[in-house]
Amino acid sequence: MADAPDTERQAVEPDAREVLSVSQLNDRIASVVQDTPALNGVRCIGEVTDLHKNSTALYFTLTDGDAELPCMIWANRYREMDADLEDGTEVILEGDIDYWVEGGKIDLKPWEVIVVGDGDQAAAVERLRSELEERGWFDDEQKQQPPAFPERVGVVTSLRGDARYDIQNAIHAQDPTVDILVKDATVQGSNAPTSIANGIHHLDRSEDVDAIIVGRVGAIRTFRPSTPSGLRRRSSPPIPRWSPRLDTPMTSSSRIKWRTSRRSRRPPPASPS
Repeated sequence: MADAPDTERQAVEPDAREVLSVSQLNDRIASVVQDTPALNGVRCIGEVTDLHKNSTALYFTLTDGDAELPCMIWANRYREMDADLEDGTEVILEGDIDYWVEGGKIDLKPWEVIVVGDGDQAAAVERLRSELEERGWFDDEQKQQPPAFPERVGVVTSLRGDARYDIQNAIHAQDPTVDILVKDATVQGSNAPTSIANGIHHLDRSEDVDAIIVGRVGAIRTFRPSTPSGLRRRSSPPIPRWSPRLDTPMTSSSRIKWRTSRRSRRPPPASPS
């Protein structure tokens, strides 16, 4: 009997390659990270941004202006360090690269922190803050009060990041009837300012969007113009050029007071724009 053609053989023979579960694949990635000497005892210099802490750990992002790296220090270890970290502090970190299996995320866990001083990014942010204050962009008359009862909220964020789900869950936990319109944007790297600006402008032209949220990757790390990370993303001309002239209120998710709905139904999925 003649051999079956390749197409037929592929149809009857199962794929012999191993199929991994998410947990198994994440375990494999973690093992590779753990067993790679080049990722243990690394030293990295950068600037602290997006710092927040709780009773368990200190979380922040280390950046050099072009790239970012999540970092985490256990609270008991941080208390023993001779370092007082805040946004804008330039530091040298020494520690191990770690892979969080359950969350599928990589970060740097430093055991030593050397404070260099105020970083260039912090100085640039302060110059920008002073410039915008002189222009009156932080004046109360420039601020728009977000609606107390929004029906549709526009979100500018990456469709591939966690922020869209964090924001969606936070909104629908208080009112599952709010419609969410997501505009995909690049939120990291040199292209982020232009991409974010285009996304905001796109949603601002939509008459049925009541408020705009600009979200980053990570858990409810939204775009806040008054923070160092928020100002740094505003420092490129595309965003500050017209952001004070928006017709639609733009704010962080933590500041919007959503109405509370007692209607229990499954939250509708956020629709991409």
